[in-house]
Amino acid sequence: MNISRYIFCAALLAALAMFANEAQAQSQSPDPAPVLAQASCARAVAQAERQTGGRVIGSPRTVNQGGQTICVIQLLVPDPRGVQPPMRQTVRIPAS
Repeated sequence: MNISRYIFCAALLAALAMFANEAQAQSQSPDPAPVLAQASCARAVAQAERQTGGRVIGSPRTVNQGGQTICVIQLLVPDPRGVQPPMRQTVRIPAS
């Protein structure tokens, strides 16, 4: 009876290890959509920084407006006079 219990436990542990490895492999596979969204917003980010003189806060996100992909970019824009603290500004630029 003890031998069959050990065999059962070993088989159960092997099955659990197999499922854990499969789940880990699936969770590590990259999602291509965010990479494509970031790549298509690279020019929009550079344009927003040039236009405002600010720097990007966080990652840009994409939205679909009227069938067109738009990059929504948040920037921290310094006060031109240097008196006020930097202001947060959101810019929407078509993705390229």
